[in-house]
Amino acid sequence: MEENLKTEKEPIFYLNKEGIKYINASRKWTLYIACLFAILVVVNLFNIVQSLIKSSDPRMTFNNSPIIITLVFCSINCIIMFFLSRYSFLIKKAINTNDSQPLVKANKNLRNYFAVVSIFLSIVLLFYLVIFIVNLINPDFFESLQNIK
Repeated sequence: MEENLKTEKEPIFYLNKEGIKYINASRKWTLYIACLFAILVVVNLFNIVQSLIKSSDPRMTFNNSPIIITLVFCSINCIIMFFLSRYSFLIKKAINTNDSQPLVKANKNLRNYFAVVSIFLSIVLLFYLVIFIVNLINPDFFESLQNIK
């Protein structure tokens, strides 16, 4: 019985020309989205550098939470950009070489992309839920924060 299990081959997965055409189109779109994330990262980093140059004391600027939040968003965008671009390049390699190994690696990158995006969205939704609950408990809480000087 063990011999039968060892001799069983993995199922082979074939795509016809139309399937390859759709995968190639999705590859191009993921590369486009990765490029948009790259532009977003560059713009955010440019804004950080610009705010550091304009400030009189750079140490005070880094105590500012918007810069830290922007750096966190930049790092998340870089991770997303990395997974999407790797997916695109590996799918292209799989199509050109007709090899299944790059396809497996590409799908792992796509899975990691969805994992990062879902974790990030869960954190953001949790943050909004906390804000909503705080606002229900104490409606004047955010107004009192604006009056602090």
